[in-house]
Amino acid sequence: MFDPTIYENLKVVVEGEIYERDLNGEIVIIDRQDCVNLATMSRYYAITFQLLGTSPLYKATIRLEAESADLYGEILENEKHPGCNLLLSVRGPIKEVEVLPASFQDRLASLWDNRPKISQQISFDWNKNKQPQYYLSTTLQFDRKINESHISDFPEIISLLQGSLELFEEINE
Repeated sequence: MFDPTIYENLKVVVEGEIYERDLNGEIVIIDRQDCVNLATMSRYYAITFQLLGTSPLYKATIRLEAESADLYGEILENEKHPGCNLLLSVRGPIKEVEVLPASFQDRLASLWDNRPKISQQISFDWNKNKQPQYYLSTTLQFDRKINESHISDFPEIISLLQGSLELFEEINE
C-alpha cells in the first residue's frame, strides 16, 4: 500500500489551513503552485494570499519544499531525519526605502520571537519619466527541517504570517 511522504502530509495540512481561512473571509488566495522539478526530482508547494479588504499590492507566500534526498531517504527508509523546508515571505511596495526595511525587520523579529532567519531584498521599477517604485521582499526561513511532528504548529505559523502581512501594510502607510 502507498504511504504518503512527509511532504504530502504537510502539504495537505497547509493547504487545508489556508483554504479554511479563505473560506472564513480572512484572506484571499491569489496563487497556488504545486511543482515537481524533473531534473532534480524535488518538489515544492507554494500558496500566496492577500488580506481581505486591503491593498492587492501586498502578498504573503508559504512555501514547502522537499529535496530529492529527503524524498528518497524517506521512501527507502535510510534517512535518519527526513523532512521539508518551510519558507515564508511577505512582499509589497515601500515608500521609505531608507527606514522601512530596518523597522520592519525589527518588528518581525519581535512578532516571531526571533525564531526564523529574516532576510530582505529591495528592488525597484525604473521609468525615466517617473520616480522609481521600490519593493521589499522579506523571507523568513527556519533553520531546521520540519516533519509531521510540527503539524500542530501550522495554525500559529499561518496566523503569524497573516500578522506579518498586516504589520507590513501598517508600517508602510
